[in-house]
Amino acid sequence: MLSWDTSSTQAGLDTERKIRGTISGLAGSGLVLTNLSGDEVYPAPGDTSFEFRIGKGQGYAVTVKSPPRSPVQNCVVANSVGTSSGNEDVTNVVVVCTTLGFTVNAEVHDLMGSMALSNGVDTLVVQRDGLQAFPPLRKGQSYAVTITSQPSNQQCTVTGGSGVMDEADVLVPIRCIDSFVEGFDASQVLPAGWKVALITASGSTLWHVSNDGADSAPNCARIAGASTALDTALVSPPIAIVGDNPQVKFRHTYVAEAGYDGAVLEIQIDDGGWADIVAAGGSFSSAGYTGMISSGFGIRPPLAGRDAWTGNSGGYVTTVANLPPKLAGKKVNLRWRWGNDSSGTTAGSGWRIDNIAIYR
Repeated sequence: MLSWDTSSTQAGLDTERKIRGTISGLAGSGLVLTNLSGDEVYPAPGDTSFEFRIGKGQGYAVTVKSPPRSPVQNCVVANSVGTSSGNEDVTNVVVVCTTLGFTVNAEVHDLMGSMALSNGVDTLVVQRDGLQAFPPLRKGQSYAVTITSQPSNQQCTVTGGSGVMDEADVLVPIRCIDSFVEGFDASQVLPAGWKVALITASGSTLWHVSNDGADSAPNCARIAGASTALDTALVSPPIAIVGDNPQVKFRHTYVAEAGYDGAVLEIQIDDGGWADIVAAGGSFSSAGYTGMISSGFGIRPPLAGRDAWTGNSGGYVTTVANLPPKLAGKKVNLRWRWGNDSSGTTAGSGWRIDNIAIYR
């Protein structure tokens, strides 16, 4: 007659117990439950139970190691602590999850440095690429992600940053592009790569670096108006464009006889010809041209028939110009071109430029 030795199997059954718990309300992913900070279980959205294995007579303490996200939830464990005893499994542990809300995630690309973001009263300081989460919002709440502080030598832009929260997390892309910066402060000599283009001029008045009237001390680039015809430009070095939304931003102040003297911004793409920034497909988003230069009255101004900065700016203003589209991989030169006719100039006429930043 055959007999089976079941002592080892029976011993295993006698020494092992289970913690069987129930879960309610779990909608988010990422929930991690742990027992005594050791064993872990990973319930999926919609799960209604979980299980740990422990030894007979052992203590247990079930806690939430990581709460659910997408949506963000808070999970509370009841009857979480005890000791297994007798021949029965533990079955009274209960996990109840409630939804706090959904997350607005800033998806940051190509950041080099640090920037500050806000969504209403909530703020984030971001120092790396990737997802950066704001505190959760409930369905029906509004969100508006903005950049409150740009990184040094970069320009970052938000796409689709505002809306009303629905029943899903929101992804807000933020892309940063690096910049070319010049403030003319190193010396009173034009920086390396910068040059003066003499288009039409008489006399000796040309662009130069000046410590007279800079927006930020000590220097700015300056051209003084002349009583003879003057058409001359300050030309940047070649600048490689790497992004999809390049811009140029600069501070300037001008005094020009309205309608006759003035200034324009021009662009050269690769080795092509020069064109006005607007004619080339760009646009101004702040402090654009103020009037048209006359082409009549016998004396033809150098910028006749063109929109330009003309008149008196009343001090420094900030111009932001969007460069033409589809420039990634190309190089551009920019030139700040001043023109006055030979009929005399307004007192103190001329143009000062400072703090140029090309977000490329």
